[in-house]
Amino acid sequence: MNRLLKHLKKPYTSILPAITIYTDKNISTNSPSTLPMPSDPLPRDTPLPISYALEFYADSLLEQSKKEEAAEVFAQLGNEVDRIRASYWDYRRKECLQ
Repeated sequence: MNRLLKHLKKPYTSILPAITIYTDKNISTNSPSTLPMPSDPLPRDTPLPISYALEFYADSLLEQSKKEEAAEVFAQLGNEVDRIRASYWDYRRKECLQ
């Protein structure tokens, strides 16, 4: 998805409303989504947050120059959500803070 948005020169925030339910966060967006939103709630057994949605959220924060907030999301990914790739998430976190 990131490559497609870069190719089309669209901001990540344009689809942020559509991925919000998969992040388990209360994300406020200033732009309304033109994408169809799910009409049914997620099944109860859906493990939230979903790591790819959080990564997309962090990338959208970076796009908005909110580096410290993005670093917090990457830390959450490495410490809680996707521990198997903790080294990668730590690398991404440190990259934000440089």
